[in-house]
Amino acid sequence: MSDIPVSKKYIHDLKKLYTEHEEKRITDEEFSQRSDELKEREAKSLESMGHILLVRELSDIEKEVADETKKDSQQNEQALAAKNRAEQLEQDRQRQKQLLEQQAEEQKLRREKIKKENERNNYRNEMDNYVNRLEANAQRWQSRYTWLQIILLVFSAGTATMASIEGVPRWMVSLVGLIATIAGGLLTTFKIQDRIYASRKAVVEVKLECQKYDYHIEEYHDTNTEEEAFIKFSRNLNAIQGQEMLQEVELWNPKKEDKSTREEDAQRSLLPRKTVSEENSEEQKSAEDPQGDETEQAKKDST
Repeated sequence: MSDIPVSKKYIHDLKKLYTEHEEKRITDEEFSQRSDELKEREAKSLESMGHILLVRELSDIEKEVADETKKDSQQNEQALAAKNRAEQLEQDRQRQKQLLEQQAEEQKLRREKIKKENERNNYRNEMDNYVNRLEANAQRWQSRYTWLQIILLVFSAGTATMASIEGVPRWMVSLVGLIATIAGGLLTTFKIQDRIYASRKAVVEVKLECQKYDYHIEEYHDTNTEEEAFIKFSRNLNAIQGQEMLQEVELWNPKKEDKSTREEDAQRSLLPRKTVSEENSEEQKSAEDPQGDETEQAKKDST
Protein backbone atom coordinates (compact mmCIF):
# COMPACT_ATOMS: atom_id res chain seq x y z
CA MET A 1 0.00 0.00 0.00
CA SER A 2 1.03 3.63 -0.49
CA ASP A 3 1.97 5.94 2.36
CA ILE A 4 -0.80 8.32 1.36
CA PRO A 5 -3.57 7.99 3.88
CA VAL A 6 -6.69 6.62 2.18
CA SER A 7 -10.02 6.24 3.87
CA LYS A 8 -11.19 2.78 4.76
CA LYS A 9 -14.51 3.49 3.11
CA TYR A 10 -12.78 3.99 -0.20
CA ILE A 11 -10.91 0.70 0.11
CA HIS A 12 -14.10 -1.11 1.15
CA ASP A 13 -16.15 0.35 -1.68
CA LEU A 14 -13.38 -0.37 -4.15
CA LYS A 15 -13.14 -4.03 -3.07
CA LYS A 16 -16.88 -4.33 -3.29
CA LEU A 17 -16.85 -2.84 -6.77
CA TYR A 18 -14.15 -5.24 -7.98
CA THR A 19 -15.95 -8.19 -6.43
CA GLU A 20 -19.16 -7.33 -8.25
CA HIS A 21 -17.23 -6.91 -11.49
CA GLU A 22 -15.42 -10.21 -10.98
CA GLU A 23 -18.70 -11.98 -10.38
CA LYS A 24 -20.18 -10.38 -13.54
CA ARG A 25 -22.89 -8.60 -11.62
CA ILE A 26 -22.05 -5.25 -13.28
CA THR A 27 -20.91 -4.40 -16.76
CA ASP A 28 -17.51 -3.00 -17.70
CA GLU A 29 -19.00 0.39 -18.42
CA GLU A 30 -20.70 0.58 -15.06
CA PHE A 31 -17.50 -0.64 -13.42
CA SER A 32 -15.45 2.15 -15.01
CA GLN A 33 -18.00 4.77 -14.14
CA ARG A 34 -18.28 3.74 -10.52
CA SER A 35 -14.50 3.42 -10.25
CA ASP A 36 -14.06 7.03 -11.45
CA GLU A 37 -16.71 8.17 -9.05
CA LEU A 38 -14.89 6.54 -6.17
CA LYS A 39 -11.63 8.19 -7.26
CA GLU A 40 -13.21 11.60 -7.55
CA ARG A 41 -14.89 11.24 -4.21
CA GLU A 42 -11.68 10.19 -2.51
CA ALA A 43 -9.76 12.91 -4.32
CA LYS A 44 -12.14 15.57 -3.00
CA SER A 45 -11.60 14.26 0.50
CA LEU A 46 -7.85 14.69 -0.02
CA GLU A 47 -7.78 18.08 -1.76
CA SER A 48 -4.79 19.18 0.26
CA MET A 49 -2.52 16.94 -1.86
CA GLY A 50 -1.68 17.52 -5.40
CA HIS A 51 -4.34 16.28 -7.77
CA ILE A 52 -1.96 14.46 -10.09
CA LEU A 53 -0.06 12.77 -7.32
CA LEU A 54 -3.26 11.76 -5.73
CA VAL A 55 -4.66 10.25 -8.90
CA ARG A 56 -1.45 8.27 -9.42
CA GLU A 57 -1.50 6.98 -5.91
CA LEU A 58 -5.12 6.09 -6.22
CA SER A 59 -4.34 4.16 -9.41
CA ASP A 60 -1.64 2.21 -7.57
CA ILE A 61 -4.03 1.47 -4.78
CA GLU A 62 -6.63 0.42 -7.31
CA LYS A 63 -4.14 -1.96 -8.91
CA GLU A 64 -3.26 -3.51 -5.57
CA VAL A 65 -6.92 -3.88 -4.66
CA ALA A 66 -7.57 -5.43 -8.08
CA ASP A 67 -4.73 -7.94 -7.61
CA GLU A 68 -5.91 -8.79 -4.13
CA THR A 69 -9.49 -9.16 -5.27
CA LYS A 70 -8.40 -11.36 -8.17
CA LYS A 71 -6.32 -13.49 -5.84
CA ASP A 72 -9.25 -13.90 -3.46
CA SER A 73 -11.47 -14.76 -6.37
CA GLN A 74 -9.02 -17.40 -7.60
CA GLN A 75 -8.80 -18.87 -4.13
CA ASN A 76 -12.57 -18.97 -3.91
CA GLU A 77 -12.76 -20.62 -7.31
CA GLN A 78 -10.17 -23.21 -6.29
CA ALA A 79 -12.02 -23.92 -3.04
CA LEU A 80 -15.30 -24.21 -4.93
CA ALA A 81 -13.69 -26.51 -7.50
CA ALA A 82 -12.25 -28.69 -4.74
CA LYS A 83 -15.67 -28.79 -3.06
CA ASN A 84 -17.33 -29.73 -6.36
CA ARG A 85 -14.75 -32.48 -6.93
CA ALA A 86 -15.36 -33.86 -3.45
CA GLU A 87 -19.13 -33.77 -3.98
CA GLN A 88 -18.71 -35.43 -7.37
CA LEU A 89 -16.55 -38.16 -5.86
CA GLU A 90 -19.13 -38.70 -3.10
CA GLN A 91 -21.92 -38.89 -5.67
CA ASP A 92 -19.89 -41.37 -7.72
CA ARG A 93 -19.27 -43.45 -4.62
CA GLN A 94 -22.98 -43.41 -3.73
CA ARG A 95 -23.95 -44.37 -7.28
CA GLN A 96 -21.40 -47.18 -7.25
CA LYS A 97 -22.75 -48.39 -3.92
CA GLN A 98 -26.34 -48.26 -5.16
CA LEU A 99 -25.32 -50.08 -8.34
CA LEU A 100 -23.63 -52.84 -6.33
CA GLU A 101 -26.64 -53.13 -4.03
CA GLN A 102 -28.96 -53.27 -7.03
CA GLN A 103 -26.84 -55.95 -8.70
CA ALA A 104 -26.77 -57.96 -5.47
CA GLU A 105 -30.55 -57.67 -5.16
CA GLU A 106 -31.02 -58.70 -8.79
CA GLN A 107 -28.73 -61.70 -8.30
CA LYS A 108 -30.66 -62.65 -5.17
CA LEU A 109 -33.98 -62.41 -7.00
CA ARG A 110 -32.52 -64.37 -9.91
CA ARG A 111 -31.29 -67.13 -7.57
CA GLU A 112 -34.69 -67.27 -5.86
CA LYS A 113 -36.42 -67.43 -9.23
CA ILE A 114 -34.14 -70.24 -10.40
CA LYS A 115 -34.67 -72.06 -7.10
CA LYS A 116 -38.45 -71.80 -7.42
CA GLU A 117 -38.31 -72.94 -11.04
CA ASN A 118 -36.22 -75.95 -10.01
CA GLU A 119 -38.69 -76.74 -7.23
CA ARG A 120 -41.60 -76.55 -9.69
CA ASN A 121 -39.76 -78.74 -12.19
CA ASN A 122 -38.83 -81.26 -9.49
CA TYR A 123 -42.42 -81.38 -8.26
CA ARG A 124 -43.65 -81.80 -11.82
CA ASN A 125 -41.21 -84.68 -12.32
CA GLU A 126 -42.36 -86.21 -9.03
CA MET A 127 -45.91 -86.19 -10.35
CA ASP A 128 -44.77 -88.04 -13.47
CA ASN A 129 -43.05 -90.61 -11.26
CA TYR A 130 -46.18 -90.79 -9.10
CA VAL A 131 -48.31 -91.54 -12.17
CA ASN A 132 -45.84 -94.21 -13.28
CA ARG A 133 -45.99 -95.82 -9.83
CA LEU A 134 -49.78 -95.81 -9.87
CA GLU A 135 -49.87 -97.36 -13.33
CA ALA A 136 -47.34 -100.01 -12.31
CA ASN A 137 -49.33 -100.68 -9.13
CA ALA A 138 -52.56 -101.02 -11.09
CA GLN A 139 -50.85 -103.35 -13.54
CA ARG A 140 -49.55 -105.56 -10.68
CA TRP A 141 -52.97 -105.76 -9.08
CA GLN A 142 -54.53 -106.50 -12.47
CA SER A 143 -52.10 -109.37 -13.00
CA ARG A 144 -52.80 -110.75 -9.52
CA TYR A 145 -56.53 -110.40 -10.04
CA THR A 146 -56.32 -112.31 -13.32
CA TRP A 147 -54.32 -115.17 -11.81
CA LEU A 148 -56.53 -115.41 -8.73
CA GLN A 149 -59.62 -115.51 -10.93
CA ILE A 150 -58.08 -118.28 -13.02
CA ILE A 151 -57.15 -120.22 -9.87
CA LEU A 152 -60.62 -119.70 -8.42
CA LEU A 153 -62.37 -120.89 -11.56
CA VAL A 154 -60.08 -123.86 -12.13
CA PHE A 155 -60.10 -125.15 -8.54
CA SER A 156 -63.81 -124.45 -8.06
CA ALA A 157 -64.57 -126.49 -11.16
CA GLY A 158 -62.07 -129.12 -10.03
CA THR A 159 -63.74 -129.34 -6.61
CA ALA A 160 -67.18 -129.89 -8.14
CA THR A 161 -65.81 -132.42 -10.61
CA MET A 162 -63.82 -134.40 -8.05
CA ALA A 163 -66.78 -134.42 -5.66
CA SER A 164 -68.91 -136.06 -8.32
CA ILE A 165 -66.37 -138.82 -8.98
CA GLU A 166 -66.42 -141.83 -6.68
CA GLY A 167 -63.15 -143.06 -5.36
CA VAL A 168 -61.55 -139.63 -5.07
CA PRO A 169 -60.22 -139.20 -1.53
CA ARG A 170 -62.05 -136.72 0.62
CA TRP A 171 -58.84 -134.98 1.63
CA MET A 172 -58.03 -134.25 -2.00
CA VAL A 173 -61.46 -132.72 -2.56
CA SER A 174 -61.04 -130.66 0.61
CA LEU A 175 -57.57 -129.51 -0.48
CA VAL A 176 -58.79 -128.40 -3.88
CA GLY A 177 -61.74 -126.63 -2.27
CA LEU A 178 -59.40 -124.98 0.23
CA ILE A 179 -57.27 -123.58 -2.59
CA ALA A 180 -60.37 -122.24 -4.34
CA THR A 181 -61.58 -120.74 -1.05
CA ILE A 182 -58.22 -119.07 -0.43
CA ALA A 183 -58.22 -117.59 -3.94
CA GLY A 184 -61.74 -116.26 -3.43
CA GLY A 185 -60.82 -114.97 0.01
CA LEU A 186 -57.85 -113.09 -1.39
CA LEU A 187 -60.03 -111.51 -4.05
CA THR A 188 -62.59 -110.33 -1.51
CA THR A 189 -60.23 -109.49 1.35
CA PHE A 190 -57.85 -107.31 -0.60
CA LYS A 191 -60.60 -105.85 -2.81
CA ILE A 192 -58.37 -106.03 -5.82
CA GLN A 193 -60.95 -104.59 -8.21
CA ASP A 194 -61.42 -101.58 -5.96
CA ARG A 195 -57.67 -101.10 -5.76
CA ILE A 196 -57.32 -101.24 -9.53
CA TYR A 197 -60.16 -98.76 -9.91
CA ALA A 198 -58.69 -96.37 -7.30
CA SER A 199 -55.23 -96.43 -8.89
CA ARG A 200 -56.46 -95.87 -12.40
CA LYS A 201 -58.84 -93.15 -11.27
CA ALA A 202 -55.96 -91.36 -9.56
CA VAL A 203 -53.84 -91.75 -12.71
CA VAL A 204 -56.53 -90.16 -14.86
CA GLU A 205 -57.10 -87.29 -12.43
CA VAL A 206 -53.38 -86.54 -12.04
CA LYS A 207 -52.77 -86.66 -15.79
CA LEU A 208 -55.72 -84.34 -16.42
CA GLU A 209 -54.51 -81.89 -13.77
CA CYS A 210 -50.97 -81.95 -15.18
CA GLN A 211 -52.30 -81.30 -18.67
CA LYS A 212 -54.35 -78.31 -17.50
CA TYR A 213 -51.33 -76.91 -15.64
CA ASP A 214 -48.89 -77.44 -18.51
CA TYR A 215 -51.13 -75.68 -21.04
CA HIS A 216 -52.66 -73.18 -18.57
CA ILE A 217 -56.26 -73.97 -19.41
CA GLU A 218 -59.51 -73.88 -17.40
CA GLU A 219 -58.81 -72.72 -13.82
CA TYR A 220 -55.13 -72.03 -14.67
CA HIS A 221 -56.03 -69.70 -17.54
CA ASP A 222 -56.69 -66.63 -15.37
CA THR A 223 -53.68 -66.96 -13.05
CA ASN A 224 -51.51 -63.84 -13.01
CA THR A 225 -48.16 -65.44 -12.21
CA GLU A 226 -46.54 -68.84 -12.61
CA GLU A 227 -46.16 -69.08 -8.85
CA GLU A 228 -49.90 -68.63 -8.32
CA ALA A 229 -50.63 -71.35 -10.89
CA PHE A 230 -48.13 -73.69 -9.23
CA ILE A 231 -49.70 -73.17 -5.80
CA LYS A 232 -53.12 -74.04 -7.19
CA PHE A 233 -51.64 -77.01 -9.07
CA SER A 234 -49.87 -78.44 -6.02
CA ARG A 235 -52.98 -77.94 -3.87
CA ASN A 236 -55.15 -79.86 -6.35
CA LEU A 237 -52.62 -82.69 -6.66
CA ASN A 238 -52.27 -82.94 -2.89
CA ALA A 239 -56.04 -83.31 -2.69
CA ILE A 240 -55.94 -86.12 -5.29
CA GLN A 241 -53.11 -87.87 -3.46
CA GLY A 242 -54.92 -87.52 -0.15
CA GLN A 243 -58.06 -89.05 -1.61
CA GLU A 244 -56.06 -91.93 -3.11
CA MET A 245 -54.31 -92.64 0.22
CA LEU A 246 -57.63 -92.46 2.07
CA GLN A 247 -59.12 -95.04 -0.27
CA GLU A 248 -56.04 -97.21 0.24
CA VAL A 249 -56.50 -97.05 4.01
CA GLU A 250 -60.19 -97.88 3.71
CA LEU A 251 -59.37 -100.88 1.55
CA TRP A 252 -56.90 -102.17 4.14
CA ASN A 253 -59.48 -101.71 6.93
CA PRO A 254 -62.70 -103.33 5.73
CA LYS A 255 -65.95 -102.98 7.65
CA LYS A 256 -66.75 -105.47 10.39
CA GLU A 257 -69.87 -106.87 8.73
CA ASP A 258 -67.96 -107.52 5.52
CA LYS A 259 -65.25 -109.27 7.51
CA SER A 260 -67.70 -111.49 9.38
CA THR A 261 -69.47 -112.40 6.11
CA ARG A 262 -66.18 -113.40 4.53
CA GLU A 263 -65.25 -115.51 7.56
CA GLU A 264 -68.58 -117.35 7.40
CA ASP A 265 -68.14 -118.01 3.69
CA ALA A 266 -64.62 -119.27 4.30
CA GLN A 267 -65.73 -121.61 7.10
CA ARG A 268 -68.61 -122.91 5.01
CA SER A 269 -66.30 -123.59 2.10
CA LEU A 270 -63.93 -125.56 4.38
CA LEU A 271 -66.66 -128.06 5.39
CA PRO A 272 -66.27 -131.44 3.61
CA ARG A 273 -68.62 -131.84 0.72
CA LYS A 274 -70.66 -135.02 0.25
CA THR A 275 -70.03 -137.10 -2.78
CA VAL A 276 -72.79 -138.14 -5.19
CA SER A 277 -72.76 -141.71 -3.90
CA GLU A 278 -73.24 -140.56 -0.31
CA GLU A 279 -76.14 -138.35 -1.34
CA ASN A 280 -77.73 -141.25 -3.28
CA SER A 281 -77.34 -143.61 -0.32
CA GLU A 282 -78.97 -141.07 2.01
CA GLU A 283 -81.90 -140.64 -0.39
CA GLN A 284 -82.28 -144.42 -0.61
CA LYS A 285 -82.36 -144.75 3.18
CA SER A 286 -84.94 -142.07 3.51
CA ALA A 287 -87.07 -143.81 0.91
CA GLU A 288 -86.78 -147.19 2.71
CA ASP A 289 -87.48 -145.80 6.20
CA PRO A 290 -90.10 -143.07 5.91
CA GLN A 291 -90.98 -143.48 9.64
CA GLY A 292 -87.46 -142.58 10.57
CA ASP A 293 -87.76 -139.46 8.54
CA GLU A 294 -91.06 -138.63 10.18
CA THR A 295 -89.58 -139.23 13.65
CA GLU A 296 -86.60 -137.11 12.84
CA GLN A 297 -88.87 -134.41 11.49
CA ALA A 298 -90.94 -134.54 14.65
CA LYS A 299 -87.82 -134.15 16.75
CA LYS A 300 -86.82 -131.13 14.71
CA ASP A 301 -90.31 -129.65 15.11
CA SER A 302 -90.33 -130.24 18.85
CA THR A 303 -86.92 -128.72 19.10
